[in-house]
Amino acid sequence: MQGDSLLERNNSNCLSLLVTLSSQTLTLLHHNVVLHTYPISSGLKGAGEQRDSEQTPRGWHIIRAKIGAQAALNSVFVGRRPTGEQYSAALGAQHSGRDWILTRILWLSGLEVGKNRLGKVDTMQRYIYILVAVFECAMLIWYRYLTRYPWVPGS
Repeated sequence: MQGDSLLERNNSNCLSLLVTLSSQTLTLLHHNVVLHTYPISSGLKGAGEQRDSEQTPRGWHIIRAKIGAQAALNSVFVGRRPTGEQYSAALGAQHSGRDWILTRILWLSGLEVGKNRLGKVDTMQRYIYILVAVFECAMLIWYRYLTRYPWVPGS
């Protein structure tokens, strides 16, 4: 399987995630067998690893931090902290310009020194996440995925 970024397998259950920027997909694999493919939205400025580039990093990554394990579906996060709010269409309309981050945050860390780890290319220092945003249909799929697999918070 070819993609732009692959998250390290979890040794206990052989799960991995493959991000393919050209098709804007995230594929969940178990022992290299596709379990499901999800639509994603990556950085608007394309692929790249430089700090402050607002680009999506490529290469091997691990999930360094799992945030939101106890959060209910539609919990709102700001600065990786729950606000106590629950997203709804009414709340969305009331704050239409807000950058909605909901329910779970998977904070990534690069594994390739000089490519996506350390210095001006460090994925974790760039605050790169896989997260749930406001897309009602996709959000439900992601929530089911995040609560189904034990290496992700919420199980």
